Amino acid sequence: MPERFSNEGKPVLRDLDKITEDMMGPGKFKEFSIFIDPQTTPTFLKAGDNRVAPHFPIIYEIADHTYQINEFGMANFYVLVGKERGLVIDCGCGSVDSKAIIEHLCTKPYDVVITHGHGDHCGAMCQFEKVWMFPADFDKVHNNFRVNQQLWENPNIWRSMPAEFPDGERVEYEGVRGGSKDFYDFSNLTFMGIDEDHLPELCALEDGQVFDLGERKVTVLNIPGHTEGSAVFIDPKSRIAFTGDSVNEDFNLDGNTPARNVEILSKLLDYRDYFDRMYPGHTAIGYNTANFSKSPALLEDAIGAYRSIVDGTAVYETRKRRNREVKVAVYGKAGVTVKE
Repeated sequence: MPERFSNEGKPVLRDLDKITEDMMGPGKFKEFSIFIDPQTTPTFLKAGDNRVAPHFPIIYEIADHTYQINEFGMANFYVLVGKERGLVIDCGCGSVDSKAIIEHLCTKPYDVVITHGHGDHCGAMCQFEKVWMFPADFDKVHNNFRVNQQLWENPNIWRSMPAEFPDGERVEYEGVRGGSKDFYDFSNLTFMGIDEDHLPELCALEDGQVFDLGERKVTVLNIPGHTEGSAVFIDPKSRIAFTGDSVNEDFNLDGNTPARNVEILSKLLDYRDYFDRMYPGHTAIGYNTANFSKSPALLEDAIGAYRSIVDGTAVYETRKRRNREVKVAVYGKAGVTVKE
């Protein structure tokens, strides 16, 4: 990775009205109308030199009027549609015309909320007039240099992570470890990027705030750890918690002490009666198109893992995370990374 981010040959779009299909990613965004059962065995597996790779974002209907957009195995964003309004949770990396996809799925007025201020979750935010975030992450998106650097030079968005079934059991089949670049045709990938001239109005989320979509109310919780402004959205209508990067392959709360994580996850557990699935910011990673949620049952085990670290009874394993070995405290079916 270069020591310093260079935007040479990687333009931030200054006129968003001039977005073209050629600019936006490896495929034509008009071909996005594909729906895949999220529980089916993936069919897009590499087999020698033969592969069938989708050249458009894959849209999964994960519940009634609830859509997940898989942006070429890099990140997900979500569109929830109520009787009167829609809610968009994150807006993707900005390698596709996110707004066009959203407005294809939701013809009603909608709000855009951001789970946290990293480029793979807010990279298309300049397409919108305003977005909602927790103020603790405002500075992250004002740091345009860093957000764009995350998109162009961060290998994490091209990686594969170990796939898991909802209960935490590892998924093993051909291709599960393949990264996005191994599968999708990125020969003309472009990120729209963000800049101060197009930065939307940043509206402050509040812990416990409710978005009323019409016969569908979504509650936001501040779950700091991955970033201070990380958000989780609880939707009792679909019975899904949208967890951003707070719950991915790990309970990604490295910014806190284990004792603080017990407190934070217990707060999420207080809402356990309202959701049966947890969809994070990254599923179907790389060319693994299996799109399982996390099981909420793992919450109690994760709390137990952090408690075991606090009381000195933790059982540790060494696991590979993002091409490096990390120490993980294991409790039940949950494993939490221990910050060295």
